Amino acid sequence: LLPISLGKVSLQRAFDLIDYLRNETYTAPISEALIQTELIYNLLDKLGHMDLASRLVNKVFKLLQSQIQQQTWTDEGTPSTRELRSVLLDFACTHSLENCSAAALKLFNDWVASNGTQSLPTDVMTTVFKVGAKTESGWSFLLSKYVSLGSEAEKNKILEALASSENVRKLYWLMKKSLDGDLIRTQKLSFIIRTVARRFPGHLLAWDFVKEHWSKLVQKFHLGSYTIQSIVAGSTHQFSTKAHLSEVQAFFENQSEATFRLRCVQEALEVIQLNMQWVEKNVKTLTYWL
Repeated sequence: LLPISLGKVSLQRAFDLIDYLRNETYTAPISEALIQTELIYNLLDKLGHMDLASRLVNKVFKLLQSQIQQQTWTDEGTPSTRELRSVLLDFACTHSLENCSAAALKLFNDWVASNGTQSLPTDVMTTVFKVGAKTESGWSFLLSKYVSLGSEAEKNKILEALASSENVRKLYWLMKKSLDGDLIRTQKLSFIIRTVARRFPGHLLAWDFVKEHWSKLVQKFHLGSYTIQSIVAGSTHQFSTKAHLSEVQAFFENQSEATFRLRCVQEALEVIQLNMQWVEKNVKTLTYWL
């Protein structure tokens, strides 16, 4: 999950490379840098290093600011240009940078006013939905559209936005509905859990949900299934403390020998240990660099 954490590239080397972003025009390196930034941001945020997390985002933002300012809320350009637009605007809106959220909210409100008939640019649709889902009325409108829409691609974008809410009551409700196969198909549950776990408000909630409903999950999906693998990984991959390592280990040990020996459980424990090592090794370097 964190190529940097696996020692493939030292953090210092990664920082040296990040400085080149200012002049970078290719999509792939920028995309990769933003994926890494998000992973590190999420780890730091969940450990309570909020100041460090926001300093990291500001550092990357300064390097990409002119690129972000050049983006338009359209579907114009080559596939590469369009992908770049999508990742840059998503990054800017996720962290409330520039006036990104205001622009996204205007598009969202116009879309709501048309009762969802006005077409939104595909490249920025998920970002627009995520910003819209932050309000009570926006979240409810998106849910009603999710239920009534036929397009699977659009439904997936709406679902990601619904699961990115900061309202834990809504997040729990969403996971429960999907588990019961009520309104939301059960096959979507692993995606919902991973999305909920990604951000600070939902990361403990997702794991608590998995523990609470473990027997029902196993009953529905069977122990060795891909869905169970995905749920175990999705609900634990952001943990990076000894306390969480012990808790995850104890929970699966208490289920059964077969459960504890599952490859996905062993991999989940390994990822938590790698996250712990990464934090231990790199937080000082980060503090110095930022």
